[in-house]
Amino acid sequence: MITLLTPQNNSQLSLQTEQQREFIFWDVHRTLSKDPWDIPVMKQKQSEKDDFSVPAPVEFSWEGDASSYTLLISECEDLSSPIKIEVSENKASVYNLCIGRTYYWAVSSQNGISQTFSFNTAWDIPRFIKIDGMTNIRDLGGYKIPSGRIKQGLLYRSAEVEFATPDGIKTIHDLGIKTEIELRFEEYESDRGSVLEQHGVKLKKLPIHAYGGCFSEPAKPFVKQIFELLADESNYPVLFHCAAGADRTGSIAFLIEAVLGVYYKQMRTDYELTCLSTTGNRTRNENDAAWGLQYLEELCVGDNWQELVYDFLTRIVGISPETIESMRRILTAK
Repeated sequence: MITLLTPQNNSQLSLQTEQQREFIFWDVHRTLSKDPWDIPVMKQKQSEKDDFSVPAPVEFSWEGDASSYTLLISECEDLSSPIKIEVSENKASVYNLCIGRTYYWAVSSQNGISQTFSFNTAWDIPRFIKIDGMTNIRDLGGYKIPSGRIKQGLLYRSAEVEFATPDGIKTIHDLGIKTEIELRFEEYESDRGSVLEQHGVKLKKLPIHAYGGCFSEPAKPFVKQIFELLADESNYPVLFHCAAGADRTGSIAFLIEAVLGVYYKQMRTDYELTCLSTTGNRTRNENDAAWGLQYLEELCVGDNWQELVYDFLTRIVGISPETIESMRRILTAK
């Protein structure tokens, strides 16, 4: 007989760690300072080697006397199309479930199957992702927008991918990632090349400079190609990255989130969440970041960031309104 223990039936779980929730709370509620290094206090972070960008797992446990088990996790009450995890212990840590979902789970062995429990994952945004050997990984999905929400599991941002371990590569495949957008110029790329391309992921090299450089004349054709790629459903799921997953990646994430309708406070926090990773602090008041936003305000027409970015992408970069609408259709749901 198998007796399920945790998560308890009908419980609600956060997929964010205490450090992540604390950072986001203070980031959202703190008063804007002129200090370029004004960031939420992270008392637990002793050095840049501490990686707080990894999400909290769901911890499963049960009682039983079998030598091996299969953990079944599904979004369907009848456990159809489940995630299957083979284990030899009476426990398992599972990462990268979606936020805001109801999951059903059970455990089977050669002696039979347990009863089914359910749990809910909280709408704690953003959805952090764990890929072994990588840092600063987040799903752009889950954000509430005026027309609904951005879909999860389609568009990811991260730091460099070349140190992904074999377990990390397995996670890439589990996430179904089809396309990698490399935002670095060749002189900044790793000598190791694209690890993901070596494992069947399509590589698109679309290098840009960060911040104000993202709005410069040389960047326009690459920005246009990025958004045209995102308007083609066959390319998804997509992972875009640079080295730190902060500057170039943050600039492109800002454009994507703005044109999809993400609220400014959440875009600002998403940028600063790099502070939790091993790639160093980034704040809204840094000279480069502030200059980039000022440049966009001077260059474009609009009453808010969403309108300014739409004007930049359509009038200045030359992306068609149809391309923007196609991307919105793919990435958003009511």
